[in-house]
Amino acid sequence: MINHFIQLLNKHLGLAVLLFGVAYQVYPCPITPFDQKNGGQCIEMDGAQIYLHVSGKKTPTIVFISGLGGDTTDWNKVVPQVLQFARVVTYDRPGLGKSQPCQSCEMITAKDSVATLKILLNKAHINPPYILVGHSLGGLYAQLYAAKYPTDVSGMVLVDSTYRKAETNIVMPSPSKPSYKEALGMQESKKQLQAVTFFPEIPLIVLTATHHSKRINEADWQKWQRDLVTLSPKGMQIIAWNSGHYIQNDQPQLVVDAIDTLVHEEE
Repeated sequence: MINHFIQLLNKHLGLAVLLFGVAYQVYPCPITPFDQKNGGQCIEMDGAQIYLHVSGKKTPTIVFISGLGGDTTDWNKVVPQVLQFARVVTYDRPGLGKSQPCQSCEMITAKDSVATLKILLNKAHINPPYILVGHSLGGLYAQLYAAKYPTDVSGMVLVDSTYRKAETNIVMPSPSKPSYKEALGMQESKKQLQAVTFFPEIPLIVLTATHHSKRINEADWQKWQRDLVTLSPKGMQIIAWNSGHYIQNDQPQLVVDAIDTLVHEEE
């Protein structure tokens, strides 16, 4: 009786392992069948699976770039409304959200993230031009992407973006945290942006929050945000009064309206 039970257990365990192996091959990010059916996919890069989600069929294409430690869920209050008038691309950078980490990277800089995004969009056959929407550190990445691939970008929304010359002290996350490698590369990322001498003359909207942590000097932050507007002769600023750093959560309609404004400029 006991032997029979062990045989049945081994049989079912073997089946479970087999099924898990099949599932892993199909949805390695991990990604569920429901997610895959609705636009989620995993793209292999340097031995890691990177998560990308594409939804909507209208043009233009809006590419969202999250801040330090952020992922696709950062835009949950914005994406449903944007889908009414545009196609949306969200993704998780290596080690964040559903994406696997970059094992060979000691740190991750803006150049690394721009290269990753460029390859992702190419492999997913998502053709330019794009409107880039970057929050915080993602705004820094968006700026470098536009400088490196100017013909790919038709407009940009910077959501309380990091400033290339900002002298701020961040609290370093633990080395075990997914955001550690990006935080480690932040100063180098700023240097990479400071070396940029060209930015395309594209429509640019800078959304600026007014409530930040005590580590940030508010007067300095506002000055840096005004300087971001000067990146393009077509730049403008919108103040998100009484909003914290995550404007997309505190005042998502402002982000939606900014994107909508750029979309209508293309018509």
